[in-house]
Amino acid sequence: MLPKPQSPSNDTLIDEYEEEAHSLMGDLFTLLIVTANAIGIGYLLTIFESRALEQAKMAPWLLARASGITAYLLFWLLAMTGILLSHPWKHRFKLLHPVTRMRFHTLLAIFTLSFTSIHIMTIILDSYANVGLVGAFIPFRSGYRPLAVALGTIGLYAALLTGLSARLRIGLGKRGWLNIHRFSVISLGLIWIHAVFAGTDSPALAYMYLATALALTAFAYSRYTAQRKARDPRVQRAN
Repeated sequence: MLPKPQSPSNDTLIDEYEEEAHSLMGDLFTLLIVTANAIGIGYLLTIFESRALEQAKMAPWLLARASGITAYLLFWLLAMTGILLSHPWKHRFKLLHPVTRMRFHTLLAIFTLSFTSIHIMTIILDSYANVGLVGAFIPFRSGYRPLAVALGTIGLYAALLTGLSARLRIGLGKRGWLNIHRFSVISLGLIWIHAVFAGTDSPALAYMYLATALALTAFAYSRYTAQRKARDPRVQRAN
């Protein structure tokens, strides 16, 4: 008779739990440091640019627009790499190891959070924008284009929820967190609308917003259709 597999001891389970908790605390501490640094950089850049520019009132707006556009592009790239991680075509791309791809995806999330923090900080400091601290974090309380700003705020909260669900493995079932994580596409959609309708220079960036939206939609559709074909019994028998 084969020996009966032994279940892990209590000491082993406690060690694994402590190791996971320590890793989680390290990640949260890193995020807090990164966010705090981004807010500090945004504040210092605003002061520096205000003194360097002839029209000091333009400094917060310029920094807010630059950091906002950068955060949008990083979030778009984050969504694209997220789709690639679960795409049936992922085995065709052998340039990076799967672990490296996951780490790159995580690194993109940190950079996205950093530039988003700078964007929020600088828009709060812009007294002419009429967004303010309350308007930046509470939907529909902004004096400037309240609907567009509110969609960006809701999209940010949805993005944080999907990120935390992946790290904490929150959700029903073993991979329930993945179902929550898929809502990041909806989050990006809200942020896309925010970027288009909240930015005063959106007409000049129309081709960029259109190209990124079409690319993401096409890539997401290819993943959906490829996954359906992979699950089709007729395709499996043919292979």
